[in-house]
Amino acid sequence: QMLVGVLPEDMRGASDVQVGVFFITPKDNTKYFLYIDDFEFFGYMDNAYGVDFSWNGLPFTTDGKLAVDLIVANTGNMMNSCEISYTIDGGAVKTMPQTFADGFFPGQTYEIKNFVPEGWDATAYGKHTLEFWISKVNDNEVATAKQTKYLTNINPATAQTYRYHPLVEHFSASTCSYCAPLNAKMNPIYAALGDTISLIKYPTDFPGAGDPYQTNEVDTRRFYYNVGGVPSIVLDGNLLFLQGTYDAISTYLKDTMLSAATKKVYVDMWFDTLAVDAAQNIHITLKVKTVGGAENVVLHTAVVEGTTYNNASTNGETEFHNVLMKMLPNSQGQKVSMVPDSVYAFDYVYDMTQTHMEEFTDLQAICFLQTASGEVLQSVMGKAGSYSAEAAASIQLAYVPTYICAEEIPAGLQLISAGGTDLTSVEVSAKVGATGTPVVQTFPVSLGWGESAYVVFDDLKAAGTGADSVYFTVTKVNGKAVDGQTVRHPVYVQASQYAFLPLVEDFTSVNNAGSAVLNPYVDAFSDDVLLAKYPMKGDHYTRSVYTSYAAKMGVVSTPGLALNGSAIRVNADGKLVDEDYFESLLEQTQRNPGIMEVTAANQPVITGSRYNPQVKATFNFATATDSTIPCLLYALVVETVTNENVGSNGEQQIKRVVQGLLPDESGKRVDIRNGGRTILNESILNPKVEDYNNLKLVVIIKDVTGKEVLQTAEFPLKNENVANEGVAAYETLDVYPNPASEYVYLKGLENATVEVFDLMGVKVSGLNGVSGDYTLDVRNYVPGAYIIKVSEEAKVSTARISVVR
Repeated sequence: QMLVGVLPEDMRGASDVQVGVFFITPKDNTKYFLYIDDFEFFGYMDNAYGVDFSWNGLPFTTDGKLAVDLIVANTGNMMNSCEISYTIDGGAVKTMPQTFADGFFPGQTYEIKNFVPEGWDATAYGKHTLEFWISKVNDNEVATAKQTKYLTNINPATAQTYRYHPLVEHFSASTCSYCAPLNAKMNPIYAALGDTISLIKYPTDFPGAGDPYQTNEVDTRRFYYNVGGVPSIVLDGNLLFLQGTYDAISTYLKDTMLSAATKKVYVDMWFDTLAVDAAQNIHITLKVKTVGGAENVVLHTAVVEGTTYNNASTNGETEFHNVLMKMLPNSQGQKVSMVPDSVYAFDYVYDMTQTHMEEFTDLQAICFLQTASGEVLQSVMGKAGSYSAEAAASIQLAYVPTYICAEEIPAGLQLISAGGTDLTSVEVSAKVGATGTPVVQTFPVSLGWGESAYVVFDDLKAAGTGADSVYFTVTKVNGKAVDGQTVRHPVYVQASQYAFLPLVEDFTSVNNAGSAVLNPYVDAFSDDVLLAKYPMKGDHYTRSVYTSYAAKMGVVSTPGLALNGSAIRVNADGKLVDEDYFESLLEQTQRNPGIMEVTAANQPVITGSRYNPQVKATFNFATATDSTIPCLLYALVVETVTNENVGSNGEQQIKRVVQGLLPDESGKRVDIRNGGRTILNESILNPKVEDYNNLKLVVIIKDVTGKEVLQTAEFPLKNENVANEGVAAYETLDVYPNPASEYVYLKGLENATVEVFDLMGVKVSGLNGVSGDYTLDVRNYVPGAYIIKVSEEAKVSTARISVVR
């Protein structure tokens, strides 16, 4: 609780101030008086004003309707009034005057409920950038730093979604007679659901003397949900009402969990590291990505033990499962804020000997994101790599496709050293289906604790077709048989004979030295793969959409590389961390046929003007089944060779440069069936193409999550009537507002020629010799789209604007 007060005049400047606090406990009406001395006071400089802005609620919407409150916190001097200013997407400045009858003190906060920025377009999908600042305090103009926030309008028809793992928080006690029969019903259900849910069991301190493994962290979670008795179950932040027989309750809980697992979510979570070292410290590295962003949410991490025995008490149970040992960093969790389409890493290390842990071979971690209202956005559960005083190994799946043909399955594994002795070899057994014939392979390695290596598993084949699972199990470590970790991956096997050309995506920049090393390396594979290079930050041809697209595959830096939608580790110097792994996995993917075929009904064309080129194509699909496969279609406009986007890394020519990602980083949703077709008709915004006669159209079909590449195709892109510009380079022009109804503002011009064209290439207006800021009057323009072209010496910048009334 924060107390705010103003010192009386006669106390200001005093060196011996005490503060007394008087309070009464509501339970027993006991009165307390405390005093605190040795205060250190500080004050803000005159006119030092500032605020923080954050959201209460989700900063994204899937129906165009926002449900956020704007939280304002005073970080400077007291205010009696202020004016909050903001812009959306660089548009016109909007203001919100605020008055405070009792003053707005340092450290205080207040909320602007149901905030919807003026100019918000419920039909405009994508990320919207808002800038906030304080423009006036006490009716005087002030200059405060701007803060950037994001609101995302997600298109549920095309946006990337992720598999949701419902979070089950089960409050129980070994002293609770009612808990034992419910556990007897639920434990088999929990086990059958496996990794489709995330399960935490909290040992509580009631009834009676309580469970011996109860901790204060359990109390925090119990009070958070207002749990008043056991057994109680909270699903995805909602306390469930349990009534009826144990059979009825267990059936209801199973159906409710299965239903929750079908929810569409826009947050992905996974473990990069989850292992226990020789000192029994658990090491966790969690990765989180949100499509729409998240702010003012809490990340909770729970470490549970798979099976415990020593907390047996009076209710007849002798063993317990998924029992909470520790919450990290504590029971309050970690407050986080994340911008859209970015990957965040969170690291935790904790000495598990400080808990009730009985043994450290069956520890699991559960991480979940929870909003201030209690809603769970996503959860993930994983088993820590087993540890022994000798050598131990855990495995993670680096690359295993879900949709495969009845052929050899391309499989890349990450082997992790998790024991007290270095790893020299790991034997892995794999099989398709629970009763499939195991295939065994031994991998020589040289790994200390926590180190990992990537390997390719050979000769794994599917015997039949249909839905199944593939299992990988560690069976020997350093030549010694072990009962090791098993990981499972669902697969859908389909017979097919369609050719498949692997997709290699290179994320590069002409100002990055590592790119100059990686580019020639991938060029050597260009005859055997479908190669595309995305110009990233620092490159003249970059686009923000490429960064968002890369992040979907886990590529967050340049140089970067992905094979069939999976990131391949690349060092900053442009050399692969493990070339053998990449080349071996590439060889396997080349041998595996595709489950579908994509052909063009006619030759794809690029038409329109050089300021608004449009790509038009019709694609036909063929599959070996009559089932419909939900997919995402991406179309890349690839320029065979570029010469004008040179930079500082020594490259003079870059091949296979992506000049357009259509429709955007989220792709186009298509339901592919045998004999089906789809039409592509998209514009390349702010084109930077050097030669419109030198383009290819690359088609990528991914699964509905946007991760796995199911098929690729490439077609010549015929130039119907687009004239080449023949300039050194194009750059994106910054203009605002957009859309505009009266004026468009351009800044920082230098002896420029400003021209406006309609979408047919007809010049609407033009002006030479413009310097400084320029205002374009569009009041007499016919509503519609226009291209603004600014020429400054060898540089040409363009922007597409919309004129509205």
